[in-house]
Amino acid sequence: ITPKQLLGGRSIIKNKSEIKKICLLEISNKSELLKINTEQAISKLMIINRKLLPYFMERTILAASYMDDSFNLHNLMQKEEMILRSFVKKADCYILRDNPLTSFRYKKHLKSIINE
Repeated sequence: ITPKQLLGGRSIIKNKSEIKKICLLEISNKSELLKINTEQAISKLMIINRKLLPYFMERTILAASYMDDSFNLHNLMQKEEMILRSFVKKADCYILRDNPLTSFRYKKHLKSIINE
């Protein structure tokens, strides 16, 4: 069974969707919800992306970039940022700081973002 068969085609899932809200979770001793601007969100998302997907440090990719002039690693990194910008540009962006081990206020903050 395919996802299309399971979900009944495109009547449920749109071809293009917009991200309306982004909430970055941070561990902190104090509980707070901060609204941040697009540039702050992009900066933080780029850091997260580069940490979790370090393709620019992968030996095979570096070797390919060095040996093949048509494979430009810098262009790839710019494309990554362009893609992030395209989905962050219209979203409301937040940072939610809390200590999930000792506090349950983050649930209240998340509900306030969703219901906003």
